[in-house]
Amino acid sequence: MLGCTRGRASNSRGVHSKVQTSSHEWFDKKQTWKKGRYNILKLSQKHLTEKHYIHHIQFYYFSMLTMQGEATKRKSSKTQVYSSLL
Repeated sequence: MLGCTRGRASNSRGVHSKVQTSSHEWFDKKQTWKKGRYNILKLSQKHLTEKHYIHHIQFYYFSMLTMQGEATKRKSSKTQVYSSLL
């Protein structure tokens, strides 16, 4: 099946190429940090208000922790989350 390999990187480790991104890849552990970091950088370029910006960073940060099962171990305020990612 040649059509299945289209749009993928063909290296030995099988890491996905960044040709096409879909919503289910957000929860792929290999792609999470890269995509999340990209989204935060994209948000910072839009000149959003600080409150809005912190909310998005906090949502991303806690979704990462929930995926790793550490959300209950680490409770942070909005300002701590904001400063830890700068």
